[in-house]
Formats: sequence, C-alpha cells, structure tokens
Amino acid sequence: MPIAVSDLLLAYRQAKFALTEERLSVGLVNLATFENGLNKNMRQLSLALSSGGGFGNVPLGEVWLSPKSVSYERDARPVDVVAIAEPLQTQRLSEVHVRCHLQPSIEFSIAEILWTWRYGSALDGLLSRHCVANRVQRDRAGNPDRWTRRLFQFWKLKYRRFQDDGLAAARKLLEQRGYGALVTFDIRSYYDNIDPSFLLSEPFLASLRPRLSDADRDAYVADTSGLLLKYAEYQTAAEHLLGILMLGRGIPIGALSSRLVANLALAPLDEHIARKATVYHYARWVDDLVVVLDNVAAREGLDAITEELLPLERPKVPGSLWLNATGMQRFNSHFEINRAKARIYWLEGLAGTDFLKVIKADLDAIVSEQNAFGGGVSRKEGTKSLLAMAGLRGDDGPEAFQGIDEVRIRRFASSVLISKELEVLGLLAPDKVPENDSLHALVRVLAREQRWTAFLDILLRILSVGVASRDEILANSSLELLHRWAREVERLEQNPSWGGRSIGVSALVHVSRFLHARAVEAVCRALPLDQRELKRPKTLSPMLTTASHTTGYAKLLKSAKQLLLADLRLFEQEVEFQVGSVRIRRTTMKGIRSLITGTKLEGRLRLVDRFLRASRSISDNVYGLGASALRVFLMTRPPSVFDISIRWNQAHPNSPVPPVKVVNAVRGTNYSSEMARWLASGDKGGHLSFPSDGSSEPDAPVRIALVNLFTSNDWFDAAARGTPATSRSRLRAFEQVVNKARSLRRQGERLLVLFPELSVPRQWLRSLATRLITDQIAFVAGLEYNRLGSTVANEAVAVLPGDFFRVGVGIWRKVTPAVGEEARFLRSNGLTFASAIHLPGARTVSSPWGAFSVLICSELLEVSARARLPGRVDYVLVPSWNRDRFTFEYLAQAAVLDLHAYVAIANNAAYSDCRIRGPYKEDYRRDVCRLIDRNVNSVISGVPEILALRRFQSASSVSIPVDASGLAGSEGSGEPENTVFKPIPPGFRYLRPSW
Repeated sequence: MPIAVSDLLLAYRQAKFALTEERLSVGLVNLATFENGLNKNMRQLSLALSSGGGFGNVPLGEVWLSPKSVSYERDARPVDVVAIAEPLQTQRLSEVHVRCHLQPSIEFSIAEILWTWRYGSALDGLLSRHCVANRVQRDRAGNPDRWTRRLFQFWKLKYRRFQDDGLAAARKLLEQRGYGALVTFDIRSYYDNIDPSFLLSEPFLASLRPRLSDADRDAYVADTSGLLLKYAEYQTAAEHLLGILMLGRGIPIGALSSRLVANLALAPLDEHIARKATVYHYARWVDDLVVVLDNVAAREGLDAITEELLPLERPKVPGSLWLNATGMQRFNSHFEINRAKARIYWLEGLAGTDFLKVIKADLDAIVSEQNAFGGGVSRKEGTKSLLAMAGLRGDDGPEAFQGIDEVRIRRFASSVLISKELEVLGLLAPDKVPENDSLHALVRVLAREQRWTAFLDILLRILSVGVASRDEILANSSLELLHRWAREVERLEQNPSWGGRSIGVSALVHVSRFLHARAVEAVCRALPLDQRELKRPKTLSPMLTTASHTTGYAKLLKSAKQLLLADLRLFEQEVEFQVGSVRIRRTTMKGIRSLITGTKLEGRLRLVDRFLRASRSISDNVYGLGASALRVFLMTRPPSVFDISIRWNQAHPNSPVPPVKVVNAVRGTNYSSEMARWLASGDKGGHLSFPSDGSSEPDAPVRIALVNLFTSNDWFDAAARGTPATSRSRLRAFEQVVNKARSLRRQGERLLVLFPELSVPRQWLRSLATRLITDQIAFVAGLEYNRLGSTVANEAVAVLPGDFFRVGVGIWRKVTPAVGEEARFLRSNGLTFASAIHLPGARTVSSPWGAFSVLICSELLEVSARARLPGRVDYVLVPSWNRDRFTFEYLAQAAVLDLHAYVAIANNAAYSDCRIRGPYKEDYRRDVCRLIDRNVNSVISGVPEILALRRFQSASSVSIPVDASGLAGSEGSGEPENTVFKPIPPGFRYLRPSW
C-alpha cells in the first residue's frame, strides 16, 4: 500500500529544513531541483518506499571527503623571531586529515524521517537528561511532532544551555565547597568508530521493547535492518574513496538518523558517569563531555580521575584511554578519549570564581552583539570586543579563553560579525552597501590561519556576503584563499589520514572537489538576481574555472533561481524582495494538492490560502504575487508571527488579529490557546486587547523611551515619491538610537519605545521588530510614507511582544494631512492621503504596557480623534514631525488635562522637544521627562505612574454623581485627598480595565 503523499510532504518539509542546517551540506541545488519537480517526485517516492521495505528502493546519496584538520611544517626561523605580517604561503602543508560524510539524497532523508516518526519516541526515551544534543521534537502526546519544521529540538538554544549549565554548576560548587574541577572530554573520530549494529542487539532490543507497541516491535527490526543496510552502503562507498576497510564501523555524518544513533551509542556512558558520587554535574553534547567534579584528585591530572570516572578497558596503546565498548554493550565500536583535547580546570577560591565570571561575561558579550540592531557601526565598545574574540585585533582574544576553546569562540564571534553584515545588506539599497573592513580583515587573518579547516564554513559565508554585496574584492579574496587551500591539498606528497589511519594520496582529489562544490554553492546562494546584475557580464574567479572544474555564469544563474524558488538562498524571501531580486514564475503545484484532498494537510493549506489572499488584497509583493500555499508551507524560513500579523491587520482592519490556526499553518507550529490569547482580540469599535482577555493592568512599571531622531526633508520627499532613502549614514544614526533604547531596559520594568512620525523606513521595520521582540521591548514607530499609486499612507505601527516570539500588532493611519506644509507638499506632487484603514474614532489598545492610543502629530488637534479617549487610556503616544514646538507645548498640556492621561511625544530631532507630560497638580512634576537637543540623535525615557493615576481616577469617578444623561457632574468633593494629580475634568468616566 503506497504511503500517503500528505505524510511524505510533511516528512519532506522536515528533511529539507534539517539538511539546510548541516554545516557540511553541498546538496542544496539538488534539493531545489527535487522541489521544482515535487509533483512527479512525490508520486515516485510513495511507490518506492511502499515496495522497498522503507529504505530498500531509495538512493543513498553521495559520499564526500572534506578536510578535517591540517598541519604545516614548522617555521625554520630562529625561535626569537616572531613574524606577524608574513602570510602562511611560505610554509608547506605537511599533513591532511580527512573526514567522510554523506550528502543524503532527499529520498533517503524522507525515509529517515518516517523511521524516526515511528520509533523516535521510544528511542529518544532511552536517553537521560544528560544527553542534550539532537533530542527529538515531540508533541504534547509525547510523539515526534510531524507538524513542525524541526525533527530535532532547536540546537542553538540547547547548546547555549549546555554551556551555561556547566558554568553555573561549577560556580555553585565553588560557593559550597570552595573548590571544584571543570573537566572536558572529547571522543576521537566518534561517528567513524560507531558500529550501528547495536540497534539490533538483544540487550538493546530488551530495553526498547517495553516502549514499543506489539505491531512496532517486529516492524522495528525489519525497518532498522533496512537502515543498517544503507549504513553498510555508505561504508562501502567510503572504503572506495579512502582505499581502506572500515570493518563494519562508521555511521554517516550528514544522515539525519545518525544524530539519534550517535546519542544512543553513548547512553550507557551517561548513566555510568551520572551515578558517580563525586560528579556534581554532567552533560554530553554528542561526543563532547562536560563534568563538574567534587574531587580533589583532579588536581593531580587526567590519569588520577579517569579510572574512577570512566568505564575503561585495557589500552591498545600505552598511555591511551579507551572506553569499554563491550561492557557498554556497543560491540565492535571503538571509543577512544582524545587526550590532546581533554582538559581539567581546577578552580579554587575567588580566583576560580572570577575565572568563571569572565567566561560567562564574554559569552554574554557575543550574544549581546548578536541581538543588537544593525551592523554594529555605532557600538564601538561592543564591536571592539567582538573583533578581539574573532582574532582581528592582533591579540588572542579574552584572557579567559586562552587554552580553553579559542577556536570555537573565534568561530562564534566571526559568525556574529557575518550575521550583522547580512542584516545590513537587507536594510540598505543595493548601491548603498558599504565595504565591510572587518570582513576584509577577517579574510586576511584566515590567510595566516594554520587551523583553517575549523574556519572553512566561516570563509564560505564571507564569500557569500562578498557576492551578495557586490564587493568584488571581498568575494575574489575569499575565492582565491579557497583556491590556495585546494591547491595545497592537491599537491601534498605525503599520505593523508582518516581516523588515524593512512590513506592513499588519490583521495585528496576528492577533497579538492569538495572545496570547489562548496564554493559554487556559496556563490549561487548569494548571486544578485536584480535586473541590473542579470545584464552585466561576469568575470569568474579561478576557483570556479579550474582545470578540473568549470562552472559558467549561466549555470550559476540557473542554480541561483532554483534556490530562490525553494527558499534556499542566503536571504529569506522578505529580504530577497527588498534587495531587488527578480520575480520568478512560481509553479502552483496544483497537481500535488489533488493527491491530498480531504487530509489534515489540505486543511492547513486552506488556512495558508487565507493568509495569501490577505497578502494579495494589500498588493503585497512578497507573498501576494505568485506564491502558492504549498510553496509557503515548504519554506525553510516562513513568515514570522509579526510578518503574518501586520499583513492580516492591514487586510482585515475590522478583525485585525490573525487566527492562531492561520499562524500555525503558515509557520508550521502548534501554538496553543495561550498563543491565541496573546495574539489579541479586536472589536469593531476600534479597540484591541493584548492579551485577548481584556485586561490592561500593567504587571510592572512601564518605562517609555522617546527617540529624538533626525529625519531629513529630502527623505520625507523621497519616500512620498516611492524611492525611500536608505543610506549608510541614515542606518548608522538609526542603529545608534535603537541600541540606546535597548540599553534602557531594566529588570522589573516593561519598556516601550516611541519613534517620531515618518522616521522609520518600511524596509527596516521587520528587522527592528525582530530585534525588539527578542528583547521583549514594545515599540510604536512612525513609518515613512507608503506610496500606493497616486496616494500615500502615513501610518504608525505598534508591536507588542509576548513570550516565545508571540506578538500583537496594531496599525494607525493618519486620515487628514496636517494643514500647511504636509498638505501643500502632497498637492504639489499630485498626491492624496490614502483612506483610513479603521473605523472612525481612535483605536485604543489594552496591554501589559497599559492602555494607550496613538495620535499621529496633528491628530492631537482633532477633537473627533480625542473624543473616545477620556477614561479609556493611561497615555497617548504622539509620533511627531512638528516645527512649531512652542504651540505644540500648549497643545500637549491641553490634551493632558482634557484626557486626564499622560501624553508622550517623540519629535523629529530637526526640531526636537520630546517629552512625557502628566496630569500633575504641581507644575514642576508635569514633565516626567523632556529633551530639547536639535539635530542630535538621542533617547530619553521616563516612567509614568500608571497605577497611581488609575487608582485616583477610579476613586474620583466613583465619588462623583452621574446624572440621567450618563455624564458625571462637576468636580468637587469627590476628589480624593492628598493626591498628586489634577482633578478629573467634568464628564470624565473611568472605563479601565473593563471595556
């Protein structure tokens, strides 16, 4: 019986996502080609898997050889000469150690997903909590979750926890005992020395059977036998490339099932170590072990603790450390502790505590830079630290990292630098992208790096940045360095090695081929696809046109377009549109949808269709033109909750909140009713509630940050004409104020940031939202004019984050242009204001940041806009572009008294005067904060007394009698005594928090 196509599509989506995360992946173009023929391929695969016993009739994939590590001859200079500037080219390569890995076919990966769905829950259940990496993502019933994009839990969060928990445990032991040892182990060539046949051994089956149903017990043996035959096929192919026998050992790096098998292979070791009385903390990340020991013997060295800590067998070579694989019932596997990488850090007293604090602080510094907005050009101190950690400042980085894990820390810091540059590429117009001196310097550092194999993926990412940014010097220098490494490997005269065993020199050709394939794929993922670039003739680097490999521009271009269709490019779809990539005709995949009629998957695709219809109704260029539901469903980087919410809000102004089922369908998530609660509720009266239970009681003091940001009249004009100005200098200023605002976040407070009217380019909104949502910072931004034919829209958007990237979005559109300058400008350019997107009356919001509304600059003058607000809001946010700040000062005070609420104004820094004004009795208290600093980009903040104001208004409203008309009488004896606030105005009714 054929496997259901709906199941195959879900498995394909998880396989696609997992393969794109593989560091050694070289098969993205093949993956894109498969997806572009998905209709035919799914039919064929359904038959192949049904008739082949799970794995029998699917192709394995391609086995590659990549460089694992290299060594150079020692420098012949006198020992007292230290050469700083000389490149490594004067030294000869002396050794190359290679790694075997599999680029699995998509068919084999899908079969692995199906195998994991059926048995993954039982297999993962055999692992203890000490095994951290590659744990199966499960649903609420405990089964592998086939509706998410991830087969395994998100590795970045888990790895950070793996690091932090070890440091925290060591700190805690130091506090309790005054001493302790932090011990790290690594197993040599781990994947290559696992014999996977233990999966069918009787001891293993005995532990697994209670976790399997009766039907699955026999099926497990048959299906896993098929998997082991594929592993044997991999071993045969590897033996052919290496010229040696693997003796039944080796699981393929790159195969999805190998991640689970690698976890299971050392499960007995986890139990053995965790049981030891002296072990204070233990965790394992695949083959990396971290142990915190309460054992003074650790001061004497590795040999003093290994006998007691590890299950060892008699060493095969004197001085070596071998785990007792037979005793662990992992027969024929070889597990050797890598003594060269094993470390014991004996920690004692204040010195030990300080050591751990420095490590934690420096790791946090990198993460802080990673979360900052923009490319870091305005954060000199943070960038300086990041450069040092990446090895770009002529020193060895932070002292605490010397001798610990310098390569991994440098990789981490370098990766953050590259990520920040990629963010800048998505924020600037293609012709405004600056050269990145840090990345040029990083290439020069890598040119002198003897451990270049550890930084290969870093250089490939730099190559992609160079291609995407049209920085020919950066791209070519990256390609030339790759070409140099490939030539060095090919010309090596001594035998290379694999797993400590010598192999033939002929294998080095395959290593060079791997480097070439990675370079080609890095170029294709980043090749600009705008019309200007497509017409320009190309000069290819020698790396792409070597004697043995030729890749023409036409082939690169074809592959780049295929990758774009399959969402496998360097940039996600939103950014591809912003950088000007051409629209490519997308197949709708209607044929395949006919094969899933009546399934749960078809129901989800109909929900995706609702999102696409909403996008089309607002002429959205990313998802509204040519996208199909199945294409969106299969995206590796789907629209975020913010992306979905802002489009839905614009398309459905009277029900501005996307249903949680739509969010789940588009994103491939299983958000619960709690998510639906946070996504908010809206009513036709123009009120939004975040969360949807209607409560607007702040759960902490609310700090409001006002951004004093300069915006030029020229930028104002350019946006109205449909050609927004996104220059480097403007981005630098924007970065500066965003990161200043981020720094105002305080523990125990909620932070809301207000940007001036027309100050935020729409291309930057998504990146801004991503950063501030991550920091749990709400914001209201005045967006630049949105040109819609002969009309323009002047809008402000509120973004309110919840836990786990939940987000609420509200949009306000200015209905009437300001009398005078704005109206004259629109008339002179033949433009009119776009119609309002909400019903008459200002939209109000209740949230953990309090109850508020937004009036865009001159709307503060409009009686109708303010009429619904008294009693309903704690404060009014006013993004402004206002020259006449003296008149506006009186207007703000009048609004404060009229609404009996705080008024927060963020004005263009060209005119400045940002303030939070409150309804206080005493004049000196009325300005909670105020900043007048013309033409200077800055931020000021204040904390309005929201709860005190509510208590006062509530008590005053209760005390004042109400006549038959429903209006309160005049103020008088009802005013509470000893208050700091002005009396409530006549007719005021307290309407919070119940709406």
